[in-house]
Amino acid sequence: MPAFGYKSYLQLGKEGTFGTKPTFLSHRLELISANIQPVAGQIPDPSLNNARSRRAIYEGAKVYRGNLVFRMNYDGGLMELARNLFSGYSSATVESGVVDHTMKEGTTEVSHSLELGIGDMPAGKVFLLTGVKVPRIVVRATAGQGAEAMLQAEVGVFARDMQSDQTPTKAIADIGTLTIPASPTHNTITRATGSFVTDGVKVGMVISNTFFPTGAYVTIVAATTLTISTFSTDGASHTGQTVSFYGALPTLAPVLYHQAITVDDGQDTLSESVRVRSFDITMEAPRAEDRFYMSSKNPDEAIPNEFVAMRWQMVEEFLSKKTFDAIRNYPATAPSPKLLFQHPDTIGASSKREFELRAGSAEYVDWSAPVEGYGIVLSTVTMEGFQDPTDLAATVMRFRNTDAALA
Repeated sequence: MPAFGYKSYLQLGKEGTFGTKPTFLSHRLELISANIQPVAGQIPDPSLNNARSRRAIYEGAKVYRGNLVFRMNYDGGLMELARNLFSGYSSATVESGVVDHTMKEGTTEVSHSLELGIGDMPAGKVFLLTGVKVPRIVVRATAGQGAEAMLQAEVGVFARDMQSDQTPTKAIADIGTLTIPASPTHNTITRATGSFVTDGVKVGMVISNTFFPTGAYVTIVAATTLTISTFSTDGASHTGQTVSFYGALPTLAPVLYHQAITVDDGQDTLSESVRVRSFDITMEAPRAEDRFYMSSKNPDEAIPNEFVAMRWQMVEEFLSKKTFDAIRNYPATAPSPKLLFQHPDTIGASSKREFELRAGSAEYVDWSAPVEGYGIVLSTVTMEGFQDPTDLAATVMRFRNTDAALA
């Protein structure tokens, strides 16, 4: 049987040592698309040998690079990839059980290992990428209908190595002595000793046990009890079973265009006259990817070698001349674009899940408002972020959710 796209998925975990897969992978992500390819270097023999063809071509350095596209969620493993890009991460408690995770440029380099299932080929196996760096993330959306109305993240990937035919990591914790109810109307399991919290079980983790259907996941975590999304039973009592937990899935709470509560193009806000039709925010953190040395076929850790680049592009209805005037009168009114999305469900006592992108200090790169026909004139504005004195960053990405602080 050929590989089928619907069988594809991604698992990831932060590496303790660059290029070494961690014991457990902390998150599982659902893919929209994936394309990671080997870049096989060559060493052509330049010797002249009285022939039209080369005498030989030898093996050169190898790297692996490509793109992954995900649905933007208010939580989950995408936060780890954002931390990889920005190299700066902090967390703050908003209220009990609710945390703000903030990513912005920093100096704490991290690397990740990824397990990429490509259509279940070979069956039950994955491709393992180690020494993974994220040089680029693009967040985009278009207002209206269709998949483009859901925020999506395109993540660039650069890996030191990639291996096929690897057994996927499943067990983040193997826990025994559990009481599993036989009734399908009950989905709470308990333990007599130990703590689920101490063992690292988190909301969203998938359960591996024959008494739970495929894809069942944790919805509530307490020290000695767990609530599971779905439960299936054969009518028998199951006490003392061993249950494995792996790869926390994001909560099924995607970021949708109409959940925007703040839209600021740097001159006008949502409450004034701005009507942003689409946006495309490109965040790049260049790193030296050519750190080859004598005896190596794979590069050493890719480390920063250029300024970060944070570029904002917004397409909006042409309702105001403020942007044009700001460009003409530079530097009187430099823009500070911001997007803030909020999920309607309450978490904690009174909080909501949030996803925010902001550039406290930016400058215009391009602006246009072409007349192309009878209908509404659309204006396109492009801005480049630079280090804001308050944020100490060119662009800040923030998630508010119930996930624990990243380790």
